[in-house]
Amino acid sequence: MGWTSHQRYKGISNRDWFADLLDSPHGRVQDTATVAGTCYIAYRVEGPGEEPYTTALIVLTRWSPHDYYNFSYKIIDEEMGPAENRCPERILEQLSPPEQISQESYAQEQMNLWRSSCQNYHAKRKSRGSISRGNQILFRHPIRFSDGTKAERFEWKHGNTFYLMGFQDGVWNRTATVRIRDWRDREWAKLS
Repeated sequence: MGWTSHQRYKGISNRDWFADLLDSPHGRVQDTATVAGTCYIAYRVEGPGEEPYTTALIVLTRWSPHDYYNFSYKIIDEEMGPAENRCPERILEQLSPPEQISQESYAQEQMNLWRSSCQNYHAKRKSRGSISRGNQILFRHPIRFSDGTKAERFEWKHGNTFYLMGFQDGVWNRTATVRIRDWRDREWAKLS
């Protein structure tokens, strides 16, 4: 299945948008979470005469603010083995066992692989430990900024905001404030 585009006004949450699109007498959006442009949906299927179950829908999204059809999406079912593996744990915890969703062994295998990939992603992030304001971290690979600057060592301020650390006169000093998107998904180690 390809991408679908619509005109969408700002201010409508992904939960409301996709509930309006997907809710029917046979199923409804139970919960959503958006991570880095991908919307993860716990979708409750309640067909007549069938045991209700909850499956995951992975929705790739993109905005094109200058186009009339400014919002595009592509829905991928967890049975298709999507590559996106940042599904929040709270969504994963709501999903029914694969055997309850499909009787096909291939579909069950794809669901198990996708769920394991998501769990491994979260385990890797947790294994690095927590970070507090003022901690310095070292990225395994230098980060290049738009002005050409490359750096590996930073001091965490909050969220995606860091102080870039420079070595001057034998001491590490803050040289600039920078933002690093998706930094937790990069390879890094805490120094202090």
